Amino acid sequence: MRRRAILEALLACALIGRAAPARASSARVLVIGAGMAGLSAARQLADEGFKVTVLEARDRIGGRIHTDRTFGSAVDLGAAWIHGTEGNPIADLARRARARTVATDWEAFALYKGGAEVGDRATAAGERLAERWLTAASAAAERGDSLGELLAAEIARTGAKADPATLAVAQWMVTGAIELEYGEDRDALAAIAYDAEEAFEGDDVLFPGGYDALPRLLAEGLEVRLGAAVERVVHDESGVRVYGGFGEMAAEVAVLAMPLGVLQAGRIEITPGLPDGHRRTLAQLGMGVLEKVVMRFDEAFWPEGLHGLGALDSLIPVEHYPLDVHGAGPLLVALVGGDAARALAKKDEASAVRAVLAPLAQAMGRELPAPKQVVRSRWTDDPWAMGSYSVVRPGGDPEDREVLAKPVGPRLWLAGEHTVVDHPATVHGAWLSGQRVAMKVLATLRSQ
Repeated sequence: MRRRAILEALLACALIGRAAPARASSARVLVIGAGMAGLSAARQLADEGFKVTVLEARDRIGGRIHTDRTFGSAVDLGAAWIHGTEGNPIADLARRARARTVATDWEAFALYKGGAEVGDRATAAGERLAERWLTAASAAAERGDSLGELLAAEIARTGAKADPATLAVAQWMVTGAIELEYGEDRDALAAIAYDAEEAFEGDDVLFPGGYDALPRLLAEGLEVRLGAAVERVVHDESGVRVYGGFGEMAAEVAVLAMPLGVLQAGRIEITPGLPDGHRRTLAQLGMGVLEKVVMRFDEAFWPEGLHGLGALDSLIPVEHYPLDVHGAGPLLVALVGGDAARALAKKDEASAVRAVLAPLAQAMGRELPAPKQVVRSRWTDDPWAMGSYSVVRPGGDPEDREVLAKPVGPRLWLAGEHTVVDHPATVHGAWLSGQRVAMKVLATLRSQ
């Protein structure tokens, strides 16, 4: 099963590149959603000469890639990193877009507790302890287990033996590996899904000029209709018809490239409905949430050269990322995950700022200045996202995502990170799903 998604996508590209499209001039494809999955499929099919129309409910492309320039610098409120650049198709896409990237130095983190910076010895010991906890929990995992239950047992067994500083670092490391990696509380995550994904080697890199350079590249020359919210999809063996405020559109085939949360919420009526296997899999998945509070200060209050700050006294899963190290000025991004992120989304701006700065002020042992300007993400309440990315609930299995890669009907497919087994919850997983669907669409159209 491992690597299957990427191998299928690479095979799709190879097949598409070798074969001439059949009846391309007469075939129309509708792609619903202009995120990376939808644009990936649309770009590939349009390059083969098919008539492709992308319908996007928002007033912008990119989906959960959303670059904000309120501060005069690019700040990504959604996806921010390419995770692993070696062999990653998104790294290749970034090079094609001539988008500058900068690596995050995960060693350049300053951890604070009780008014002082934690030393290297406690940091290293805490990292080793966290790794032992996570490895033991993962090894003991069975399908029905929650990650939180197994971790709690392991921490109770060994945590009391650690000194306070080491224990605080280990707990912070675990929070970063779970709540801030998956965007979900550990009790709501399937233990067997922890670290089950494939990963690319190489640096994790950010886009100082904005991640939106990539969807813009994919969308060049495509027919993309913004503000075109689809309300209903009707499909059968003869084709697909979609309905919305724009009226009715028909096509030979269609791709539903909306996030998992939108599917689960039933925002689009699908007739006939999803197959039983799809519905069962959807019930086993959930949407994790990462929210960002981006703050501009008159000047940086953190040490120069840092790539991150950790508040070990914090009761909520939060990390802080300075952007001045990448040339963006005195900007600080607070990243909050899981239920804390959902609660944060309900707060007004002043309360949200207090929520993310108070833990850091306590850990650093000093009063922090108030930001001069604030921008926040809103993925929790975004009607066209309903969260940040997919996770597996206790009782589910990450392998079950493969069911979602199967056709909904003879003329209808799903695409998105939630349909990928090896690379879920990533931009490259979304892109790979679009390539896979493009291959399936081509096979259908060429068989006519």
